[in-house]
Amino acid sequence: MEVRNINIRALIKPHIFKLSIIFLCMIISSIVNLLIPLANKHMMDDGLLKNHFQNVVMYSGLAFLLVFCDKMFNVIQEKLRTRISAKIKFTLHESALNHLLRLKIDYFNETNQTQLLNNLTTDISNISRIFDKSLLFALSQLFGLIGGFIGLFLINFKLAIIVLCFIPVKYVLVRVFSNHKKKRVNEYIEKSSDYADWFADTVEGIKEIKLFGISKIKKAEFTEKQSHIVETERKLMLWDTWNLFSETVLMELLIMLTYIAGANLVFHLALSIGDLFAFATYSTYVTAPISTLLNVNYLFAGISPSFKRFRSFLSFEVEQSAGNLGHCEPANQEIKFENISFAYKDRENLLQNVNFSIKEGEKVALIGDNGCGKSTILNLLVGFSKPDKGKITIGGVDIEEIDLDVRRSLISLVSQQVHLFNTSIKNNITLFKEYNDSLIENVVKDTSLLGFSSDQLEINDGLVGQGGKKLSGGQKQKVALARALIMERKILILDEATSNMDVESEHNIIHLFKHRLKSTTVLVVTHNPEILKNMDKFLLINNKQVITFDSYASMKSYLDHQQSELMITK
Repeated sequence: MEVRNINIRALIKPHIFKLSIIFLCMIISSIVNLLIPLANKHMMDDGLLKNHFQNVVMYSGLAFLLVFCDKMFNVIQEKLRTRISAKIKFTLHESALNHLLRLKIDYFNETNQTQLLNNLTTDISNISRIFDKSLLFALSQLFGLIGGFIGLFLINFKLAIIVLCFIPVKYVLVRVFSNHKKKRVNEYIEKSSDYADWFADTVEGIKEIKLFGISKIKKAEFTEKQSHIVETERKLMLWDTWNLFSETVLMELLIMLTYIAGANLVFHLALSIGDLFAFATYSTYVTAPISTLLNVNYLFAGISPSFKRFRSFLSFEVEQSAGNLGHCEPANQEIKFENISFAYKDRENLLQNVNFSIKEGEKVALIGDNGCGKSTILNLLVGFSKPDKGKITIGGVDIEEIDLDVRRSLISLVSQQVHLFNTSIKNNITLFKEYNDSLIENVVKDTSLLGFSSDQLEINDGLVGQGGKKLSGGQKQKVALARALIMERKILILDEATSNMDVESEHNIIHLFKHRLKSTTVLVVTHNPEILKNMDKFLLINNKQVITFDSYASMKSYLDHQQSELMITK
């Protein structure tokens, strides 16, 4: 299913056959239910009132058989319904994941993960209620309603009119309660989302909370936010109670009026005792379904806000992967930025008319002050961002013409903030792909991960931790570097990838540049002088543009001159 076009019809379509069987069972069940009061009527009139024991046994046995058949059909319906419901929930989760994997990286920069998980879990749970037992029961009651009306008018049309008068009163009450519930559900979703965002922010800042003693402030914030949520929940439950109260009172009022009017007809011999009891049963066949069907609107009042938010999530823009070259790779890996300009939303240009080239196999350093645009250039190259102006080429081919998956298959990125999955170190290196043991041993050796035994590399539980939190910053960067090396891609990007490494590890990286990565194009973001001295080219970002230097000496001379001028100006 195309996740961006999700709707009720799309959810139902794969389950048409099962739903058809469910509806067939409902029809049969409604016919069976129509016969049960008639069997009871004859047991009363032709058996008990006439002291005919054989008729009592026969008609009570028939009523039992009919009830047994009805319940068996209910079991079949429920078996099919639970399968549909489980599949629907799986489909919604799958749609959410597929969409997440295709979303642009900007979405994740602007969205809190805890809030996102909370929203998706809540919305999918609410949407899945479309196929829960209560709604299916409402549909089954529709068939019972038809049979109930037939039974009512067959017995006595005057009593049937009393039942019909019940419908508009119930309708008005349900509309009132539904509107109020929809408002409360929207309020609850908004407050819960806000709390999830606050909670994630608090957990991420737990060190600062402890160090600067702001626990009391955070507790006060918690009290305020949770109080709003709890109060909204209380109001929702209260509205449910009032809805049940109104339904029960109306039902009892209808039963009272039915028996009073029915008794009068019995006393005037216009109705038999059996007819009265059968009419009472048919009344429940009508009134209960009416209540249930009208309450569907009340149930949907809690579903529609989640459905709306879920569809809004699925409407966020995704990455466009297909290029005109299909899955073909460029002939070589020479990189060129031609007149590139870029600005983040509602800000002035961060890069303006940037031009530079990186030859295949070159080792290039990207340097500049914090916030000057180094990470932006990397994001433009890997396809996380798109330039506002200009063209980026690899091997003379515009990267927009290259399939996004193909482009990324050319590049390995090792960043300062490394994410490791909560699995074994080996799986984090291989990313669950199959590599021969000798290749794994080589990358472990080349990245100084020899501190881990082969057994430790295989351990799945407890060694890495969520996000790699059980490893040091240096260890995480080594694992990320090993991950990049084992893939043997043609372009390697190191974004402050040595910031947490020791001197020995830095020397190992320089050794890699000269040997293992000799033919690989390497782009390094670093301020480390030892690594900079081993670069072939230097790209300095200054005043939104890039200045190219062919030697460490010329780059350093320029920077020293700029620093001198700055001191003179001061």
